[in-house]
Amino acid sequence: MIPINDLTRISSSESTAISRILHEVVVSGNYILGPNVEKFENNLARFLGVENAIAVASGTDALLIALRTLGIGHGDLVATVPNAGGYATTAIRQVGASPVFIDCMPNGQMSAND
Repeated sequence: MIPINDLTRISSSESTAISRILHEVVVSGNYILGPNVEKFENNLARFLGVENAIAVASGTDALLIALRTLGIGHGDLVATVPNAGGYATTAIRQVGASPVFIDCMPNGQMSAND
């Protein structure tokens, strides 16, 4: 079995860098937003070759922003898979739309035909 979150695999240089950044965050008091998040967003945008990138607190927030950006709202139906847990459903309901659950194929993905 390959451990997913095995922090013992982090190299000493990575560990030192992470410790430094965590110390900066604690000392600055900027637990949300702040210069480290701004630097991350700028680096991510540059890496992706886009003008802007926005860090969010969770996948649910990302889905919520995507749904709002697409203009999804009251009375709309949004297809999702039941194995996505409550996160997609939460975001869909939060914009006023209704989830429509599509069965999964054996690979766990939604069937485009359905």
